[in-house]
Amino acid sequence: MTKKEQFKVLETHYQGCLKYWLEQGEDAIVAMMYALEDIKRIRSNPFSLKYEPIPPEIIQEVVGKYSKSITKVIQSTYVGKLNSDDDDHIRRCVICGKPMKEGYYLGGEYACSDDCTLALYNGDEKQMYIDLHHADEDGGECYWIAWESYYL
Repeated sequence: MTKKEQFKVLETHYQGCLKYWLEQGEDAIVAMMYALEDIKRIRSNPFSLKYEPIPPEIIQEVVGKYSKSITKVIQSTYVGKLNSDDDDHIRRCVICGKPMKEGYYLGGEYACSDDCTLALYNGDEKQMYIDLHHADEDGGECYWIAWESYYL
């Protein structure tokens, strides 16, 4: 397979994954992130019965392209939509960048949803639930909270 064909395979697979996640009811940004994670797991052509490997550098190049695309969507969706030009004082999810009025506080970092919290834990669901289970203890560092505004 040529480099151009490998790019086309990965891009087609990304679009299919994106469509799947959107059909599952995910919002656009989350669906794009899930589709990107699906691409990262590819090792061979998913449309072929033969084992046709796709080199990691090709995968990384396509991942980089779609990562930039996700960043642009986040910026166009959320940046500038709030009442302040002082973006440094807006509470944002460390994973997807979405401004937050409610979400998880995790030892100095913020996550807007269960999915983003799990991503912050690098997929370690067990540790995430252990930390959140101790949220009611005095001095707990991980808990769900709602704020009155997006601003710190």
